[in-house]
Amino acid sequence: MHNAVDLISTLLHEELGLRVGSSLTRKQSALMAHVNVYIDGHLLDPSLRPPYVARASYTSTRYLHAIFLAQGVSVSTWICILRLSRCYRDLLDPLLVEISISATANRWGFTDSSQCRQVFRKSCRESARDIRKRTSLSDNCTAPRD
Repeated sequence: MHNAVDLISTLLHEELGLRVGSSLTRKQSALMAHVNVYIDGHLLDPSLRPPYVARASYTSTRYLHAIFLAQGVSVSTWICILRLSRCYRDLLDPLLVEISISATANRWGFTDSSQCRQVFRKSCRESARDIRKRTSLSDNCTAPRD
């Protein structure tokens, strides 16, 4: 499952043209680390937005956007990528197959199911339903008994 999340993360980085290893200062790198911990801890909150992240990081929204743009992504896009990867992981988890796709999307902060469908289709090149079907099919496959 972790490999699938890594794969989708790599795909999103390539698709969005995110820069790896950009030239952030030590202070900016420390801020990014703090911001990423904050975002990761608040992904469940559907109201998570750049101004809240900036306030929690004791910086301005403008500066926060500038640091993210140096990485080749906006704050909002990064939040969406993380939410998408968590949804993807949960949809692949056979233990969560009984939880609806909408409930999974809502759990990770997507409040609009049509937005979630569009993001999945665009980023993953398959629908959330197709991902869930793969999980259901693999869950139903069992080894033959003697």
